[in-house]
Amino acid sequence: MRKLTRAELAQLAAAQTAKLKGTCPLCKGKFHARGGAVVDHCHETGAIRGVICRTCNGGEGKVKAAAVRYGKGTENYLAWLETLVAYIKHHKENPSKLMYPSHKTPEEKRKARNAKARNRRSTSDHQYARQLRR
Repeated sequence: MRKLTRAELAQLAAAQTAKLKGTCPLCKGKFHARGGAVVDHCHETGAIRGVICRTCNGGEGKVKAAAVRYGKGTENYLAWLETLVAYIKHHKENPSKLMYPSHKTPEEKRKARNAKARNRRSTSDHQYARQLRR
């Protein structure tokens, strides 16, 4: 593996950005709108993986750190992430008929918003009436 100079790195980034037509291969967003393009690399080996947007690059690092932190180690984190994705997809396609106790349905959320708005209006009406009495 050959180490690039900073100038070569800049040339690689420009060439890859042009090849990708300014679009991040992960999120499909435009680089300029997502904090710019960065050259992504493996922090263990230094191997360059490609050019992605700054947001996805940070996200990739955070996801890896979380997977490693949850006890999966640096060797097994990809297998754990693949299993996690399969688990989430399975349960999205085959949802349970049971609901978590503290989860609010859209109707419950609407009622709570309306009650909060009524309370705010009531409070502001009382404050307004107090000001008039002064």
